[in-house]
Amino acid sequence: MLFPRDLHRDAVLAVLRALYGPLRPSLLNGDGTVALEVYADVGGIKFFISLTGNVTTGMDNLLQTHLAGATVTPADGTDDIMVTTPWSRVVEVGTSNAHASLRIASSAAVTAGLLSCFTSLTNNEALGQQWIITAARPQGMPPNRMWTRRPIDEAAHKQKNAEPVFLAVGRMAARGPGAKDLLGRLQAHYSSLRTHGVSVKKRRFVRSVTARQRLQARSGALVYPATLNAAELAAVIGWPFGSPQVAGLALGHSRRLAPSYSLPRQGLVIGTSNFPGDIRPLAIASEDRAAHTLIVGPTGTGKSTLIENLITADIRAGAGLAYIDPKGDSVRRILDAVPRERLSDVLLFDVTDLERPIGFNVLAGERADRVAGQLMLVFDKLFGLSINTPRAYDVLRNTLMTLAECGYTVIEVPLALLPGPRGQAFRDTLTGQLRNPELLDFWRWFDGLSSREQSETGAPITRRLRPLLLYPELRATFGQVQSGLDLAAAVAERKIVLIPLNSAQLHEEAALIGTLCLNALWNVIQVTERAENFALYVDEFRDLINLPISFGDMLAKARGHRLPITVATQDVSRLTDGMRKDVMNNARTKIFFQPAASDLSLLGQELGGMATAADLANLGPREIIARIYVDGVATPPVTGRTHPPPEPVGLGQAAKSASRSRYGRPRGEVEAEIDERLRLATRRVGRATGNGTAPEPSPSDQIGWEDWDL
Repeated sequence: MLFPRDLHRDAVLAVLRALYGPLRPSLLNGDGTVALEVYADVGGIKFFISLTGNVTTGMDNLLQTHLAGATVTPADGTDDIMVTTPWSRVVEVGTSNAHASLRIASSAAVTAGLLSCFTSLTNNEALGQQWIITAARPQGMPPNRMWTRRPIDEAAHKQKNAEPVFLAVGRMAARGPGAKDLLGRLQAHYSSLRTHGVSVKKRRFVRSVTARQRLQARSGALVYPATLNAAELAAVIGWPFGSPQVAGLALGHSRRLAPSYSLPRQGLVIGTSNFPGDIRPLAIASEDRAAHTLIVGPTGTGKSTLIENLITADIRAGAGLAYIDPKGDSVRRILDAVPRERLSDVLLFDVTDLERPIGFNVLAGERADRVAGQLMLVFDKLFGLSINTPRAYDVLRNTLMTLAECGYTVIEVPLALLPGPRGQAFRDTLTGQLRNPELLDFWRWFDGLSSREQSETGAPITRRLRPLLLYPELRATFGQVQSGLDLAAAVAERKIVLIPLNSAQLHEEAALIGTLCLNALWNVIQVTERAENFALYVDEFRDLINLPISFGDMLAKARGHRLPITVATQDVSRLTDGMRKDVMNNARTKIFFQPAASDLSLLGQELGGMATAADLANLGPREIIARIYVDGVATPPVTGRTHPPPEPVGLGQAAKSASRSRYGRPRGEVEAEIDERLRLATRRVGRATGNGTAPEPSPSDQIGWEDWDL
């Protein structure tokens, strides 16, 4: 058993009182017993409960009713350490008086003192305590005092019987060379409970070997040597109420919250309810998925595994999806879970794959002006040009619109702004194709600048787009005129688009790539009437939501297009106030793992008072508290446990190879195409020298990167 951190004495008393009825002997079931045990070794303190007879029925419900947040895990075989431990010494104990109560001024203090006996153990030491209890028959005052060995205190007798009374036998066990001293700790503790009428005493005629056999068999007694009421029992069984500060004592599980009757069992399954008596699937209905989902959980809580399970479920259901994974580990596991019948649907867009890069022309589209305008807004959000360098903002906007209209790519931006003959030759090629008078006027203005002025104008832009040229894999990806990453076709054909950003390799460029992919997908969704058979998953969305519209507007409009969006983050407190408000208001289904300390208050407010920050803080691995959107209403919080990672199919490499063959192109072919395109675009430089080759760079061409970083 693992107890909640805020366990109260009243809750322990409630359990013991509730046990009294089932433990009473009956003609049909005989006597039932319960073993309440404490075990400790160098690994810490553990609690066990063992049931016999008619007590076993409904025990889980009883414990959860009174001990919300307690966890009971079946133990057998080697896990049942009370039975398997080779105890060196075992003693059996009882009480000296059935009619008087032990001296328990403070139950919490007695419990803390008892548990302190189980600390400071070495590697080869262990200490255990076992109380076997059954219900005692109700007793009034004995009618004949002459039959008793000592006078009976009527007040003490009434006090004893004010609570349910149990017959009990106690056993104390120790392992190790210092076993006698370890048992001495428990003896000293129980001596402190002695009063003039009663004490806890060792049974003289029970040998250690016999006591050990009885302990391991968890057997009761023909004649029980102890009589304890519920209040006494609560203090001596060691259940840690009152928040005792004891080394090795593990506490802290959340309360279990029952699922609402309206909560679906079928649909996109997120996990299984862990409420005793109502263990059932927890799911989001298909018609409610477009209300969007937020998943919050730091590293190690199970967030990524849940995302992988949801994506795998969509894949097996035949749906299309796009997943932006900041690291790439999840994508590898998802690839290995793709079934054979969907291998041909996988589109793995991995920009670090230099040998067969997939083209992604972010300037391609039916309306060049709109595509460039959208992209400009993305760059502005990423780089802050309109605020920090308004002139650079205007220059980049005109450059992007020009390149889009002339059929080039974003990697030509630095060349279009390059001072000197080579840059001028490229600009002449562009203006020869332009029909937009505003763009022609812009380039006339730019060509009228001196080389130094052109350098100063282009520097803030080139500095920010430099990674697209410096990294060969990015140049090969964004420099292809024809896009292999056709997101419009992917949505229409329900493809499985997996985008690992590999942030460990690409560093800050990962956010740029993820944002560009998300923007391109969003442009497709806006012209798609209904995207019900396609879903979007974005992990660590904070760095990727740099779209031309606000995040809240995106979620609201996506709902209108029936696009389910699932976003995940480790820490909502790191979001901007606006982004946090947007996601909390528009992601109607919320799934919380154990959050970071900075998130406890924020997420606790989202649970509407029906679950607390303490419940969130005490969640275990893969445990969740969720509010699931059902038919226009967010259900009350429910607790559950997410499922283990999906079983691998073993075709991950086959899926990757199929995607590379279908959508990628050989590196040499791509680089040759880019070089040829640029050669043709700047061929006027060669003609100017009369020998078909470029002249020596002018001084303005030789301006170093450091001179551009103004």
